[in-house]
Amino acid sequence: MRRLLSSTSGRGFALWVLLATVATPSLSLAAAPQPGSPFRTLHLPALPGSSFAERISHHHAEADGRGAYGLPDTSGLVGMGATMAAFGALLEQGWRIEHQEAEVETDAALPGLAVAVTVTVEALEPTGLVQFRFPLIDVDSVQLPGGATATWEYGESFGQLGIVAVTFDPPIPPGDKRDIEIRYSATLDCNAKTTLLRTCTFDEQFQQVLFFRYFADHAKALHAPYTSTLHVITPAGRTAAAPGDPMGYEVLADGRLRWTFEQAERTENGGFSIADYAVTGTEPDDVPGGKGWLRLVTLTDYAGGAKALHSSAKAILDYYGARFGAFPWNGLSLIQVANNFGGGYAPLSGIFMLRNVFGAKPQAQGWSSWNELTAHEIAHQWWGNLARPMSTGDVSLSESLAEFSSCIFTEQTLETRSQLIQDNLSYVYTVDPKDDRPLGSASVYSTPSYVPIVYHKGAVVLDMLRHEIGEKAMLDGLKIYAAAFDRDYARVGDLRKAMEESAGRDLGWFFDQWWGGKGRIDAEFSSNVVAKAGGGFEVRLRVAQLGAQAMRFKLPLRLTFHDGEVVSQSVDVVPPSDGTVSIISFDVAKRPLIVRPDISRQLLRRFRVVDGADVSLDGIVDGVDLMETAFRFRRTIVWKNSFFPNSLWDELFDSDGSFSIDAGDLDLIFGQAGQVSFAF
Repeated sequence: MRRLLSSTSGRGFALWVLLATVATPSLSLAAAPQPGSPFRTLHLPALPGSSFAERISHHHAEADGRGAYGLPDTSGLVGMGATMAAFGALLEQGWRIEHQEAEVETDAALPGLAVAVTVTVEALEPTGLVQFRFPLIDVDSVQLPGGATATWEYGESFGQLGIVAVTFDPPIPPGDKRDIEIRYSATLDCNAKTTLLRTCTFDEQFQQVLFFRYFADHAKALHAPYTSTLHVITPAGRTAAAPGDPMGYEVLADGRLRWTFEQAERTENGGFSIADYAVTGTEPDDVPGGKGWLRLVTLTDYAGGAKALHSSAKAILDYYGARFGAFPWNGLSLIQVANNFGGGYAPLSGIFMLRNVFGAKPQAQGWSSWNELTAHEIAHQWWGNLARPMSTGDVSLSESLAEFSSCIFTEQTLETRSQLIQDNLSYVYTVDPKDDRPLGSASVYSTPSYVPIVYHKGAVVLDMLRHEIGEKAMLDGLKIYAAAFDRDYARVGDLRKAMEESAGRDLGWFFDQWWGGKGRIDAEFSSNVVAKAGGGFEVRLRVAQLGAQAMRFKLPLRLTFHDGEVVSQSVDVVPPSDGTVSIISFDVAKRPLIVRPDISRQLLRRFRVVDGADVSLDGIVDGVDLMETAFRFRRTIVWKNSFFPNSLWDELFDSDGSFSIDAGDLDLIFGQAGQVSFAF
């Protein structure tokens, strides 16, 4: 093995950082822009014959300056134009990463890593230069196994990324593969908070690394997954856990253990953890359908309760497999890691989750939290790993779909809509308009309200789509989408097409409204019940929308009659073209006692009533209002000056707008008892 000539340059490359993609100036970003856009149009597919082209050949670039699925980006920031500029590098990449093999040792004192990674690259055209992207690292050596020679240099980009560039002379001919071994060390910052999990933890129990690119990324390609082999060296008596197929361990000469994990699928995600672990579930047919293993990797102190958690995870896999399609990987490991900022991280075939949730016990405190979090992270094996989001504007195809999947699992197995209602209230009452972004905006990552927008609003929007087209059409659409984008990259427009195929009708208005626009439904209600001359009654509902955008939606109603009968039905609210007030009417055979809109909080909304005391929306301030309000007395949404998601709170019963149901609401009703809402 021959040592290469080293030419180190502290900042050897002037690189553009664009949407988490590093591209060299050869992108020609300064090319003549199209009207209304700062970027030129770059068309997919990428280089013919490349793995990327094979995966996304059916995708086509849309016009510049557009949002993530072809609508104007109303955030005012650069949308699809920036993404297409980044994809332009794929036209010039000329090579791909085929496989990587990494051996990792940890240094808890720094904390830090010592890594030897061998990258197998394949030339797709004559290739004289390959560039790998890393975090900031200290490169010890770059070598070509087999005695071949090349030169290399290392540079940093804006103090955030490290780039290793390897030059071949003569260039690698098309079809040839070369191994490049890079040895380096890196010091880790485990205190930096992110909107997700911290990148690492080193304490007396765990040595874990999440999101850290100890593997090499393709420095010019936005999506360039590869197969991989990971070796993690641990002290004797400690166990390593990671995504991928667990291949066991070997004992080194010094007594340490070398654990191996094979990732046969192409992915860029990874991570590992070292601790005093016990493994629950080692059978090869644990995944429903008899395919694959399901392992719970927990601290030995938690092993006693792992069997129940394992059964719960298996039930989640079974639930999803029946609705989204068969589990796609060889198996799945659920790995306990340190309590940290965030809840979980789900790379392909592995899930890292916080220590405390592994202490949940069936039907006891923490059980619902365990199911919610585990169901969310397991859903990522379909949404994010099987069908992958194409760009930052398509992140809802990962996080929103995973949260929605978790919500319908808890709704139908735990028989509660609490998770959906809390997600609903979280967005409605915590997102400041200045921080809001369209769900499909390429800039949604830049807002401090990223989590309530993408996770919480996104899940509720998908639940509204379920309400709009029906349960069967929704699940059939998800199956169509998962099958069409199996190991592929998708955009929000692709989900729309799958749902339209399933529902048999156009849903452009729904996706335009909820992915292309900001905000929520903000409506003022009043109602009247009118006796009809020929018998029966007409229910009239007046919906005046107060928000910046008048929304179209399907409004669920619950009618309670004097004889105790309860009827649920839905009516379409379509704002007229010349205003924001909609009058909806329908006939009933007998007079309703109460007309309640959206009692299960299926809509992303804030509702108000014209007469603040008529909380039953029957047009009359009467004893029904007193009983309904008293029942919810002191149910509050404010706790310690911050949002508290009380799912029993309903703003329709908060007559005085104090964010609580209290004596003030009763006083208002007493003062208006007997009055009738205005006629319309």
